[in-house]
Amino acid sequence: MFTFQEGDQSHVETFGLDHHYPESENNSVTVVLYGELGTQEFADFHQVLKYYAVKGDIDYVLRHYIKVSNRLQNIL
Repeated sequence: MFTFQEGDQSHVETFGLDHHYPESENNSVTVVLYGELGTQEFADFHQVLKYYAVKGDIDYVLRHYIKVSNRLQNIL
């Protein structure tokens, strides 16, 4: 787990296509989750970040992806 100390001046660039969790209110601390939809790891991190976003502690940004597999190649 990565944590920031008080006074850190780290900056995260966000983009118009980013998905901000609806209840994220804190613009001073931004946390970005890069994750594959449908995985247990994604679900676990999402629940934790959602909790802090609802509390107003973070601006939770989700950048998800779906792993593309070549089903035809797997069949052969």
